[in-house]
Amino acid sequence: KGQWWWYAFQHLRGILPAGRPNLVQIVNSTNIEITGVTLQNSPFWTVHPVLCEKVHVHHIKIRAPMYAPNVDGVDPDSSSNVLIENNDISCGDDHIAVKSGRCGLGNSWIDGLKCEEDPRFASGVFLMSNLTIRYNIFRIGMGIALGSEISGGVENVDIHHNEIGVCEHGHDDPERSCGWGHAFHIKTTLTR
Repeated sequence: KGQWWWYAFQHLRGILPAGRPNLVQIVNSTNIEITGVTLQNSPFWTVHPVLCEKVHVHHIKIRAPMYAPNVDGVDPDSSSNVLIENNDISCGDDHIAVKSGRCGLGNSWIDGLKCEEDPRFASGVFLMSNLTIRYNIFRIGMGIALGSEISGGVENVDIHHNEIGVCEHGHDDPERSCGWGHAFHIKTTLTR
């Protein structure tokens, strides 16, 4: 149940020293297919493939209420050959957030790694490459984001034929969008 995690994050921060979990996180794997499921009310990012190759996320439904804190839909991270298509996503933050590792000052776990001291950043271990995002329906949420954790680099991204701000049945007022208006945005900060 995401609601407990969201409340604890917003009001009881001291009881979550390890943070909130992702609903689905797959690490260092090849030939991943996620399809035919409904994922609802994730505590944090909903689908998070990390350091993976040949990932296909398709025909899934993701639901979380508007403003559910940091509840992204799909966050491909430091992976290659990723195809995200034909999904229906309504969430509290980014529909899709492209990530590639996080560097920082290295003073604490929250700052991330020091890029200049970690050879994996220079060798491309954290590079996000060959990503296609197509034919998705994005309802409530923030569209497609590049970042904010993109210290490892991003290349060869193809985004096309996605619908942004699509309303749920019964909320289809033609005078407004049901999303937050972003189709694509870039998030940056010096420590990410």
